[in-house]
Amino acid sequence: MESIDFYKYHGSGNDFILIEDYRGEFSSLHQGKIPFLCRPHYGIGADGLILLQKSEIADIKMRIFNEDGSEARMCGNGLRCAGKHFGEDCSIETLAGISVIGFHGDHVRASLPFAEMIEPSIPLPMNLEGHLIDTGTEHLVIFVDDLTSPELPQLADLYRGHEMFAPYGVNVNYVKVESADTLSIRTFEKGVRQETYSCGTGGAAAALAYNQTILQQPRVRILSRHREETTFAIDHFQTIWMTGPAELIFVGNFIPKKNLMH
Repeated sequence: MESIDFYKYHGSGNDFILIEDYRGEFSSLHQGKIPFLCRPHYGIGADGLILLQKSEIADIKMRIFNEDGSEARMCGNGLRCAGKHFGEDCSIETLAGISVIGFHGDHVRASLPFAEMIEPSIPLPMNLEGHLIDTGTEHLVIFVDDLTSPELPQLADLYRGHEMFAPYGVNVNYVKVESADTLSIRTFEKGVRQETYSCGTGGAAAALAYNQTILQQPRVRILSRHREETTFAIDHFQTIWMTGPAELIFVGNFIPKKNLMH
């Protein structure tokens, strides 16, 4: 069978398999194999898979799939990786709207086309409070004093599959305020088995929740699990602009064998 070329990217440690699918062939032929391609040790290994396709309303179209094969409306780190691959200022169509991409030195700047507070205060099990934000995908933002608390991963599993967020579930973000303009974050995404190193839409949700419930701060630094920095700026039109790294790791190809389904 014919091999398929791919590019491995990461944005602040959030890694993706990126495939140029301008003829629209991959999704219909191989979409069911995404979990196996993203599986560590047995496949390429990634948090998700990006397809770049032709668009009639933007320069390119990005489709983003979680490691379990489910399609997401938006991915902030994925946007930066797609923009880095395109290589110049551009517009990218997503299921959540059109994003504008630019470059700031070695970093990529991207607008998130949709962001709103759905619910400013949600009482949660274990006596915590959450803020439900939609930044292209729904995020539950929970401010905590200690990001190293051992029960956080177990609570994330409880929250992201809780009946109050049915039927689609929710991404869970624990956020600690480090200073007036700096937040640290840990993110547990639906459709991803383990904690992700970084989440762009989660960082945007944290910045929006911080601005609307704690302190109005138009520019917020978000530090990921491994202390990589992404900056989120909220302009007077309430558009969130995200600036951060996106790096090509390696280039390869794979043959979509039948045994990938087992």
